[in-house]
Amino acid sequence: MANLNESIKKVALAAVNEGEPATFCFGTVTSASPLKIQVQDDQKLLLTKEFLVLTKNVIDYDTEVQITWETELENGPDSHKHEIKGKKKVKILNALKQNDKVVMIKQQGGQKYLVIDKIMG
Repeated sequence: MANLNESIKKVALAAVNEGEPATFCFGTVTSASPLKIQVQDDQKLLLTKEFLVLTKNVIDYDTEVQITWETELENGPDSHKHEIKGKKKVKILNALKQNDKVVMIKQQGGQKYLVIDKIMG
C-alpha cells in the first residue's frame, strides 16, 4: 500500500509541475567573462552562457533618447553655458559583474534560464 501511495504522490506532483511552465530561482555571478552563474539552491549547478538567456536589464546596449538639459557654468576663463537638446545615442551599462545577485526564470523541463534582472541590496 505504501508503494501505491508513493506512486500516486509522484504522478500528482508531475501533474502539478506540468501546469507550471517555469519557476523562479536566484543566483550569483561567479564570473563575468566568460559568464557563469551559480544557482543559489543548487551549489552543484553552475550555469554557463549556453544555458542563459539575457534580458536588456543585464547587458550593455546602445539606445536613443530624447533629452533637453543645460550645462553648468564652470569657473575659469573659458566658462560658458549651453543647451543640449534632441535625440542622442547613449550606452546603457547594465552588464553583469562578478558577485552580482540575479533573479532568473527556469524553463520547466528544459535547460534554459532567463536572467531577468539584478537584485539590489
